[in-house]
Amino acid sequence: MAQKSGRLVAFALILIAFPGSAGPVAAQGANRIETVLQPNVTLPQTAWMRAETHGQTPADSRLRETVDLLLHQRGFRPEKFSPYVVRIEMRLGGGPPLEAAIPQYANRLQRLSLWNDNAPVNSVTISLLLYHQSTGRIYWQAEARCEGLTTDAIPAAMIVPMMNEFGRSSSGELACTRSS
Repeated sequence: MAQKSGRLVAFALILIAFPGSAGPVAAQGANRIETVLQPNVTLPQTAWMRAETHGQTPADSRLRETVDLLLHQRGFRPEKFSPYVVRIEMRLGGGPPLEAAIPQYANRLQRLSLWNDNAPVNSVTISLLLYHQSTGRIYWQAEARCEGLTTDAIPAAMIVPMMNEFGRSSSGELACTRSS
């Protein structure tokens, strides 16, 4: 019983910390974007910030290159040993998120997941997570979902709009248009 009430308290704390992270948002369909700047933090003012993916596929490389380019355009230098990292995760269809461990980070309650696992088969979900490599502290998170995109269209249709919201809390519709 105590364990069950502990879970309810933890869930309530998540709802307080991340307004809009459950309920209607999780149940909404495709073509959505949600971004969250963590409470009581500001975007790190550093020169070094880079992107990372866990896969080594050509699609992963394009996503990483796109985020690094957009970070560079915002005045950051994507160096190999940058202390701040924007993790990129891609999920196709209704598969579960990767949720690979962040180095030095044990508190998984703060991780935001805006989407349920009942995604349409032809959908793609992209998650961006800005964190500090040494401490694992999460600063900013974004997730977006689109239907019917090819992997070649993802950078322009999803990554660019998500990075346009870099460091902000926002929500809205994604155009999810294919690049020509």
